Amino acid sequence: MKSDQLHYKQVMSITVEEIASAVPMFPTKKAAIAEGKKYGWASAIKMHRRFESVWVVGKKSFQNDEVAGVSMEVFRLPMLRFENGAQPVLRVTRLDQKTR
Repeated sequence: MKSDQLHYKQVMSITVEEIASAVPMFPTKKAAIAEGKKYGWASAIKMHRRFESVWVVGKKSFQNDEVAGVSMEVFRLPMLRFENGAQPVLRVTRLDQKTR
């Protein structure tokens, strides 16, 4: 598995199904980026669900978070809407694959 993709078997702060219910999904990377540009996001992440692969608008953080000596990769996935003038962004952490 590539490090810039989310997979349903990985150890994350929330499950892939919870992510799918919170953020819009797209069949292609091009469609995800086109919609994301309307909200100021120009990158997409491939997400592997149990029976399909989809794309979500989002970005992997350059630097990992470290909590109690455990390194966690951070992904930010916008919900592609505005609430009270602000854009909600889902923050997903995943156990760093290098430490497994």
